[in-house]
Amino acid sequence: MVPARPYSLLPKPYSLATKERTVDDIRKLATALGVALVLQTIAGLVWAGGAAARIGTLEARVAEQRLVAERLARLEAQGEATRAALVRIETRLEDGR
Repeated sequence: MVPARPYSLLPKPYSLATKERTVDDIRKLATALGVALVLQTIAGLVWAGGAAARIGTLEARVAEQRLVAERLARLEAQGEATRAALVRIETRLEDGR
């Protein structure tokens, strides 16, 4: 009769069964890492798509603002020309009196 091992929590001696278990653990780990990498890649692509949409919206706003800025510049030039004409008219009216 073989006596029972007093410390059953100690690892078993190296055998072919533990080697197969280790290889199986490595395969599981590799699969888990692959799945994690794929999920992170998908999340990154979704984030990049959302960022591209936001950038497109901002570019459209900037284009609209550029048109408004050009129109405002023309109105300012017209206002300056109107002021200059008003000064000339006032000067003629004052000189004519």
